[in-house]
Amino acid sequence: MTALIQNCVQTASNSHPRPLAVHPDPSKGDSSALSRFNRGSAAIEEGGEAYKGLRPATQYPAAPYRARRKLLFVGRHIERKGITYLIDAIKLLPSDYTLTIIGDGDQTDTLKKQAKELIKQGRVVFTGRLSAEEITRAYKDHDVFVCPSIVDSKGDTEGLGVVLIEAIAAELPIVASDVGGIPDLIIDAQTGLLVGQKESLALAAAIQKIGNDETLAQKLIEGARAHAQKHFSWESVTQQTIALYGRFLIK
Repeated sequence: MTALIQNCVQTASNSHPRPLAVHPDPSKGDSSALSRFNRGSAAIEEGGEAYKGLRPATQYPAAPYRARRKLLFVGRHIERKGITYLIDAIKLLPSDYTLTIIGDGDQTDTLKKQAKELIKQGRVVFTGRLSAEEITRAYKDHDVFVCPSIVDSKGDTEGLGVVLIEAIAAELPIVASDVGGIPDLIIDAQTGLLVGQKESLALAAAIQKIGNDETLAQKLIEGARAHAQKHFSWESVTQQTIALYGRFLIK
């Protein structure tokens, strides 16, 4: 029976040659499926041999100085995404920091009003919904991914946060809030920087810390890649599934 389970799971694994996956349009906020990495150019391929957009950690050269100033947010404009705190954080940062906000939602108009002066200054851009291809290009064109999620007034918060997996595949260092399922992917100072929710000052400080320290940025990128491959590859999921079925069979 165990052999049969292994064969079935392996067959399923082999039918998905790339181990990580993300929804075709994360700006719509639908995280019900992880499919985009299975098709997109940012995919991590099976076995970790060929990462499109990701390099093996051993291939990273000594980090030259790089001013990471272009920030990116992708997701719905709803309360639990915490975008208002990110906009407040931008106000605290030097004027060369810019933020692109992809997506839309019921808070879009309110957020634009909050960011009115920053928009005039060219420091904040609202793109609306973008295609999967446009989102992939956006990841490549930015320096830091920010996920400022919170526990909202209804008690709702972030789940897995599949846009974080996309950011990892795109080699972006990540700053995120320590809520919901985010810590499953982002381990503070190892795979990204975590801050308390609704703390704009801490958010700004973490962004600036990465922005001015390329060695740290590369360390976080490498750590996130290794963590994602270990825990979210098809090989890892396959083995976890086999182990789970095995425990039930023993009972």
